[in-house]
Amino acid sequence: MTSTDRIKRIRDELKMTLQEFGALLGVTKAATHQWESGATKNIKPDILFLLQRKTGYSAEWIVTGKGPIRIGEKSKSPPGIADTRGIYQSNEQLLINKYRKLDYADQLRIQRIVDAFIAVDKDLTKTRRKKTR
Repeated sequence: MTSTDRIKRIRDELKMTLQEFGALLGVTKAATHQWESGATKNIKPDILFLLQRKTGYSAEWIVTGKGPIRIGEKSKSPPGIADTRGIYQSNEQLLINKYRKLDYADQLRIQRIVDAFIAVDKDLTKTRRKKTR
């Protein structure tokens, strides 16, 4: 499997069109098609890391096919740097596993909920600090 195959696999697993996948990464439909067709040999590192952040798929795996497929998963390849990342407590791993079972649209909803919760929590923390002064 090549990096072009892995990118297509990610898009297919996310059930996204070329255009939706491009929009997720801030590129055109044509750019995503070039990645999948092999017309673009090297994807810019910033795009790979954005893809990793947005989807959870490991940039290392996308490029090399080695290491864990997703961030936080144990690698099936020999131990290396990638295996030392992603050590979670059991409750965190439980949430991650449930999150991964969701389809992409639901994952985005959860991300928005968490972002909103964090924003509200920051506001509450600021309010509490002002009251204690």
